[in-house]
Amino acid sequence: MRVKNNKKLLNIIMVILIAVIAFCGFMTVAGIKGWFGAQRSYAKADDVTGVVNVKRDGISYTLENKAALRTDDMIETRSSSGASVEAGENTVYMAENTRTGLDGLDEESLSIEMDSGELFSILNEGSQFDGITAGECEISSDDAVFSVNMQTGSTGIKVFKGSVEIKTQKAEETVKEGKTADIVKSDISISDLEAESLNDFNIDKALIADKDGHHLCFSKDDINKVTADRKKQIEKTEKEEEDHKREVIEAGEKGLSSGSKTSGISEKINTCTIQIRCDSILSNMESLKAGKERFVPSNGVVLASSAVEFRDGETGFDVLKRACSSAGIQLEYSYTPAYGSYYIEGINNLYEFDCGSRSGWMYTVNGWAPNYGCSSYEMKKGDVIVWNYTCNGI
Repeated sequence: MRVKNNKKLLNIIMVILIAVIAFCGFMTVAGIKGWFGAQRSYAKADDVTGVVNVKRDGISYTLENKAALRTDDMIETRSSSGASVEAGENTVYMAENTRTGLDGLDEESLSIEMDSGELFSILNEGSQFDGITAGECEISSDDAVFSVNMQTGSTGIKVFKGSVEIKTQKAEETVKEGKTADIVKSDISISDLEAESLNDFNIDKALIADKDGHHLCFSKDDINKVTADRKKQIEKTEKEEEDHKREVIEAGEKGLSSGSKTSGISEKINTCTIQIRCDSILSNMESLKAGKERFVPSNGVVLASSAVEFRDGETGFDVLKRACSSAGIQLEYSYTPAYGSYYIEGINNLYEFDCGSRSGWMYTVNGWAPNYGCSSYEMKKGDVIVWNYTCNGI
């Protein structure tokens, strides 16, 4: 009887211990996530879409909309996801594949350390914003609307309203409204900001800022025109691809057509559309180097719109190489360590400066011209890439 009672007592003790451990675990998680509101937070997460993770006190978990944020939180958005940080009167939006750390929230101010990706900041109260650190670049502003895009080896800043102060180890610059700055290592170059250079993330957030009453360097009509023009370009490219496919079928051609082979495709293989053009040369033949005329097609189309397969994680550079290899088009490139990217020197034997001092190859994705090399752009299903030889500046 005594043995049975002792065993029963031990079972009760074990149940109590398990309950205590479970309770302690619950309280630990509750404390980290702030479920009981024990810690007042100056900032919160908003506009959370897709998979967004936050790392706090060494523990990672899924970020929820309206969740309180704290100093030292690390937020990471995944593919096709996004979020915003609302701190006082200021809002900073995070694009997909962005990783940032938060600081200064205990003092009711926001400071961001950016590891990668893209941010769009709408500042209404400069005293509540301590700035953004992106690599070696320190970015600050009192009252501005601007974006920061951080890629391997470079950082790009677009200023839509107000001005932004940039500081690196070598230089300090003020970037004013309607300007864009490119930072490679510690060197800063400033140029005009064009609406055509805005990606979909910039366009979406700029429209939000406009709706909130901010007077940007671009009007709502300017931005909507860019969107409409891109839609037309995509529709045109898709139509040209269909026309090209029909011509191939009618001509009785068989086998691979510009990487469009579809046999044995696994579910992880995606498809995009690529086109290579040099029709700008046709209007600038007087500037073309002697002997290069034979490389310029009469219609300016080096590669008609063609479907190319790619796997998850492959870049615009991978797609270009595959398309040129399949179509037998000459391609020359070199690796640029400063940018951590490949530079396209020549396609179809047409090179930079072959048609003037500002000529060379540039690319657009869905009508948007990225400010970084094609090997830094990760492809997405359905992307439309157009390579254009420009004679009037890249």
